[in-house]
Amino acid sequence: YQVGVRVQPSTHGILRWLIQAERLELAADVLLQSSQHLALFRESIDLLLYSAVESDYRKECHPPILPLVLNLLRTGKSTIVIPTQAFASIVVSCARKLETSRWDTLFNLVGSPE
Repeated sequence: YQVGVRVQPSTHGILRWLIQAERLELAADVLLQSSQHLALFRESIDLLLYSAVESDYRKECHPPILPLVLNLLRTGKSTIVIPTQAFASIVVSCARKLETSRWDTLFNLVGSPE
């Protein structure tokens, strides 16, 4: 038998739940801690952004969650963790996964790609 370790991302789900529960300060703390200890931190942020775009496109959340996610990723403690260039890279990575019909949902809030 071969035994291997399989990583299952869960941080994006925890962050999403905290954001929806309006626990933004705690979400910022989790984000900060995750950035220091989580090997797949950028991938988790990518998944968080992707799931927020999908939810807002399908109108699953009220109020929309994408503005809250972007606010968390762009302000306060997060700017220390995710510099502007890294944020842009995460947005590009997320956009590549999305269907083109969802791009407006994302780029209307993050701005047009240059």
